[in-house]
Amino acid sequence: MNSNPLISAADEKQPLHVLDNYIKKERRRRNLFSVIRDLVIVVIVIVLLFSIVLGLAVVQGDSMNPSIKHHSVAVFNRLSNHYESGDIVIFRATASADPLIKRVVAMEGDVVDIDSLSGTVTVNQVPYHNDEVIGKTETREHGISFPYTVPEDCLFVLGDNREVAADSRDFGAVNKANIIGKIYFVLKPISN
Repeated sequence: MNSNPLISAADEKQPLHVLDNYIKKERRRRNLFSVIRDLVIVVIVIVLLFSIVLGLAVVQGDSMNPSIKHHSVAVFNRLSNHYESGDIVIFRATASADPLIKRVVAMEGDVVDIDSLSGTVTVNQVPYHNDEVIGKTETREHGISFPYTVPEDCLFVLGDNREVAADSRDFGAVNKANIIGKIYFVLKPISN
């Protein structure tokens, strides 16, 4: 019991209440600090991930329609250096050109031929088939000549919308050094 009649029971509990409030405030402060620290770490990891490993590209145009629509967002791997027929890549046709997104049809050493009458593409005399292709595949008047042998360290690329795509039929094979990355997945635009 309280031996001093001037100190009430409430006053006796005051230091404990103050200490309890201090502990609660300190925990909230530490929790806030932890949340901020974790958020900063997550932001740094995301920035590093998207500046070194992954990239985002907003697709402009219909050259890859229907597989990739205008205003879709393509997520690509910057570090990929292994390509296969059917892969979709982002590249620059020339150092100063805007990036393009096209499908790999043939690899180095492959012989590509296009029959403009039938619209058939052959790679090493085997018809190349892709369910995503729309339009007729034709050669270009001011493009490359066929049959075409893909040079070393290069890829032959075509757009899926063959009638509107500017692709290897126009500028030849793409040097692997000009490839920015390989598309991993595409976020389709929200339709109106």
